[in-house]
Amino acid sequence: MPEYDNAYYIDRFGLALLLNRKGLKRIYCLDIFGNDVEIEDEEACRSLFSMASEELVNVDENEEFFLSEDFDRICDLINGARIVIAIYSYSSQNTCAVIYAGEESAICAQPAKNRKDTLKVFEIESNSIDDYIREIIQSSECKKEETPLFAESLEFLALNDSFVELAKNPATDIVVDFIFPEAGMSYQKCAVINVVGKKELCVWKNDGFLIKEYDNNNIYKDFRREL
Repeated sequence: MPEYDNAYYIDRFGLALLLNRKGLKRIYCLDIFGNDVEIEDEEACRSLFSMASEELVNVDENEEFFLSEDFDRICDLINGARIVIAIYSYSSQNTCAVIYAGEESAICAQPAKNRKDTLKVFEIESNSIDDYIREIIQSSECKKEETPLFAESLEFLALNDSFVELAKNPATDIVVDFIFPEAGMSYQKCAVINVVGKKELCVWKNDGFLIKEYDNNNIYKDFRREL
């Protein structure tokens, strides 16, 4: 998984606290922690202390907390994203990364390495999304299973079908879901599949399905104009 500087680390309880502070019940595609989190006072205190040390929040003299200017901006960018890109890989039970893409900036959220139930959240420029996804794909290329028939069987999938089993298949490097958050629905899904002797890029759209040879760039061409 790519490493980026200037990242914030936030646990599941802290995330729930900050979302509540912003008036948000959930953020689309951020399912890394599974079901809704119930917060007890002791957990809230620990999370606030941790977030203060990470400079996610500030605490005033009345012991009221408020989001730091930088993280408040991050929350606004997430909530106002034009496109959400959810990335699934064989090694992850849920989303392995989510990108909230705006006009100029994008916010990335991914599980923090060696930190259980903790997110790593950071900002990149929108024109860097290609490189970020490419790095995730390369880090997921560790499986050797290949099949001559797997890609053809994918034609039976529709855009709104569940792609969970596809993402878990050892022949699949990665599944990328492109979503319009306002509509709450996918407009495109892509998968990089290991076929005998090569990799294939499978693309699902509302107007059909196609398979083409993967050349480490194709996955970006069909959606770059949307960003």
